[in-house]
Amino acid sequence: MKKKNKSLKLILVYFVFFLLGDVLVSNYFIKDNIENNCYKYLSNFHHLKKNCHAKEKWIKKSRSYNVYTDENGFRYNGKKKDNNEKKKILAFLGGSFTYGMGANFQKTYVGLIEESKPSFSIFNLGVPGYSPTVFNYQLKSLINKNIIPNKIFLVLDVVDVHN
Repeated sequence: MKKKNKSLKLILVYFVFFLLGDVLVSNYFIKDNIENNCYKYLSNFHHLKKNCHAKEKWIKKSRSYNVYTDENGFRYNGKKKDNNEKKKILAFLGGSFTYGMGANFQKTYVGLIEESKPSFSIFNLGVPGYSPTVFNYQLKSLINKNIIPNKIFLVLDVVDVHN
């Protein structure tokens, strides 16, 4: 019986110190200006915030992943962009698959293409929950910023067709 009480006390003390340590570290020592997500919600529309860094989770028990958005509100790898005017521009439109839901940018298909084609300037316009009608709006807003893609990739899945 004494062993059980001693073990229970030890577990309780460990739990208290764990909680205290977690609260102290997360509130006072880790300050990277990280948000929960980079979504900006409007009354009937959502898009990604500009210049955002977030740690997102796809589902509760999954690992978190980094999301970085550039000055246009497009997801990218978080590294400083090379704004070479001579580079051909590739624009990727789509929903959660194009966005790379659940993965760091480098592991998404857009990130893999960017890694393998450094001579291109890549723009990932993917946002989860979008329908094909929004892709037209995104493309027009990209062109309004004087970013004219040489190639446009539209990736649809079953949900997009349904929408």
